[in-house]
Amino acid sequence: MKEVTKQKSNLYLSDLYVNDSFSQRVFNLRQDIFIKDLDDNILILDTKYKVFDTRDKPKFGINQGDMYQMASYALRGGYKITINLQ
Repeated sequence: MKEVTKQKSNLYLSDLYVNDSFSQRVFNLRQDIFIKDLDDNILILDTKYKVFDTRDKPKFGINQGDMYQMASYALRGGYKITINLQ
């Protein structure tokens, strides 16, 4: 591994402009576990402390808000979203 960081907070959801001038970055996105390997592939792990519901296919009990959060990480970080349930 090249980098493993817990609670990495290098991304923000938005930039705030006041009177057409940049004011600040807002809505910090804190990634629970950020991993970068030697080939610069990035893996974001988001801990939810949930038990997967195998009866709820194809979602397995993952709610829409959780997916919005992961989509926000991907959008702001330029990452590709992949879900791997094992």
